[in-house]
Amino acid sequence: MDSRTTLIATLGGQPQKVTFLLDLLLARGEEIREVTLVFISSYIRTQNALEMLAKEFAGDLYLGRPCRLILHPVRSGGADLLDIRTAEEVEAARKNIQELIHRLKAERVRKEGLLHAPLDSGVHLLPVPFPDV
Repeated sequence: MDSRTTLIATLGGQPQKVTFLLDLLLARGEEIREVTLVFISSYIRTQNALEMLAKEFAGDLYLGRPCRLILHPVRSGGADLLDIRTAEEVEAARKNIQELIHRLKAERVRKEGLLHAPLDSGVHLLPVPFPDV
């Protein structure tokens, strides 16, 4: 089974949020082989953050480990989405991210030919805490 794990992260103007999270996951033993950044490209801070992160992943390596950076600008109607302020823009962003996840899952199934993970595959859930509202 392919041990590649993809981290999907949103990016604003603070690249350290991505690297801090990636560092924590790697320290926990996660085998992250790809980081897909979902972002809106209109902000100069986002462009600066992308440049900084590209340097961190030079040569498809992160801290000396194989890890590829994939850029995924949020798009709507074939064009980059410049902001998310209206209900239509929210829906376009949701659909874009949903399509990304479906594509990644489909690539995995085609590559591996598996529909169910064996017990010893290392596939597991990560707990995500939600504060009481």
